[in-house]
Amino acid sequence: MVKPSESTKTLEMVGNDLFFLVEHFRLHDTVPAASSYQLMVRVLREQCVVEHDAVTGNKLIIIKANKEIASDSLQNPSDPDAGYDGHKGKGYQAQIGETYDKSENENTPQLSLITYVEVEPANASDANALIPYIEATQERDIAPEEILADSLYGSDSNYEQAGKEGIELVAPTMGKPRDTTCSLSDCEFSEDGVIAACPQGHKPVKVKQKEGKCSAAFPLARCSNCPLFAHCPAKAGKNDHCYIRYGQKAARLARRRAYERTEAFKERYRFRAGIDPNLIGGRDSSTFGCEA
Repeated sequence: MVKPSESTKTLEMVGNDLFFLVEHFRLHDTVPAASSYQLMVRVLREQCVVEHDAVTGNKLIIIKANKEIASDSLQNPSDPDAGYDGHKGKGYQAQIGETYDKSENENTPQLSLITYVEVEPANASDANALIPYIEATQERDIAPEEILADSLYGSDSNYEQAGKEGIELVAPTMGKPRDTTCSLSDCEFSEDGVIAACPQGHKPVKVKQKEGKCSAAFPLARCSNCPLFAHCPAKAGKNDHCYIRYGQKAARLARRRAYERTEAFKERYRFRAGIDPNLIGGRDSSTFGCEA
C-alpha cells in the first residue's frame, strides 16, 4: 500500500533490510538451510545489486529496474514456482493438445479428445512447448500426423524437427518481410529449395548452393527494366547480373509464406478457428496451444 512517490525509498529500505538478514544469518548453523532463508537469497540475487562504496568501503544495495528483472524471478514466496508474463500476469499456463474433426458432415460430429496437458510457469515460451508435446504423445503411441498451431509454435526449428518425426506442422510463420510489395516468398522454388523463377516468372541464368547459402543470378538488363526492380530482393552485382542471395532457412520460410496465401492452406487451417483461441496443437490430426 505504498504511494508511488514513496516506492523508491521504500524499496531501498526493504533491500537494505533484506541484505542485512541474509548477511546476518549467512554463517549460522541451521538458518541457511531453511526454505525461507533461501527465498530471501533468491530475491536479493534476482532483484538487487550489491556494490561497494569506494569512499566508505560499505556495501550498497541497488534495486534493479523492472526491465532488468527476469520473468522467472520470484513472484510470491508462497508459490516460488510461479512465473510472470507481460500479458498473462503472475502465475501459470497450461499447454494443451486436442484432436479435431475434419469431417464435413455436421450431423455426424466426431469425438475430440484432450491428448496432452502440461502446466508450466507463465513466463515459459510457447516456442519451446511443441517438441515436448510431440515426444509425450509418441511415448504413449498417440502422436498425430498433422498439427495445427499458432504462429508462436511455428518456428523454423519446430517445423523442421516435427518433419523429421514424420509430423506435418501447419502454423503461420512469424513476422513479415520488410517490403511486402515483392519478397522472396513471391519467387517460385523447386523441391530442393532453389529459386526456379523470379516474382515476374523469369528463370535464373545460374544458381548456386554452398554450405546452406544459395544464390540465383538474373540478367541485369532485364531486371533493371522490371517494374518490380525497386522492391525485388534481386540486387545488382558483378558480371552484369542481379543476384537473389538467401539461406536455406529463408527459403523454407518464404515457401511457407507463399503457401499461407493459398486457398489450400486456408482450408486446412480453418479447423484451428474452431478451437478455443487460447489452445494450441488423435492419431491423424491435432491442435496444440496454451491456455493462461
